[in-house]
Amino acid sequence: MMHVSKVPVKRMSRAERQSLTREAILDAAVELFIQRGVEATSIDEVTAQAGYSRGAFYSNFDSKDDLFVGACARFLEQLHVTARPPDDENLSDAGRAYRSRMERLRSANRDRASMFLAEISLYAIRHPDLVPAIAELHQAQLEPAIAFVRSTLPRGGQHSEAEIEALANIMQSLTFALHLFGKIDPGIGPESAMELASGLIVDGLAARARKGRK
Repeated sequence: MMHVSKVPVKRMSRAERQSLTREAILDAAVELFIQRGVEATSIDEVTAQAGYSRGAFYSNFDSKDDLFVGACARFLEQLHVTARPPDDENLSDAGRAYRSRMERLRSANRDRASMFLAEISLYAIRHPDLVPAIAELHQAQLEPAIAFVRSTLPRGGQHSEAEIEALANIMQSLTFALHLFGKIDPGIGPESAMELASGLIVDGLAARARKGRK
């Protein structure tokens, strides 16, 4: 009889198990916040969706608001991973680059990214004490957007960091608004509108830079 040696299975540490629990609860929260809205979603519904108890919840979060902030952070991180351009993407055509970025963003959470971003905004507005935390998250996640904006600007132009940051906020806002209203009115064509708008903006900046060099 052949002896089969058993490969020892590495047991997860307590910290690893807790991390997996936390991620599962955050993912369940994002899903339910999109489906039902933040206000209408209870802690019990989130834990049931994740398959954990209230005890597991309170081992990871202090409150529903703490869960909300954590869910926002996780969602934004995943959103930027989805939006990141492939290494071989041509970014010289700004309009096409932003269209491709929007197409990647639409794949996040089964094309419901704008719905979650709307929930983030509404819940924070209705709970002003959370605004500083959400603002901090927004600033933290802005860096990848700034890097993308910088990569699409024509070479040789002189743009201040304040201008580039403002443009990143403008492009993010356009993407969000066009995506959201495109779900209300299919006639909008969010990708085509984003391609046109971003192309016009970047071309305008390039023209201003050329004029400044004369």
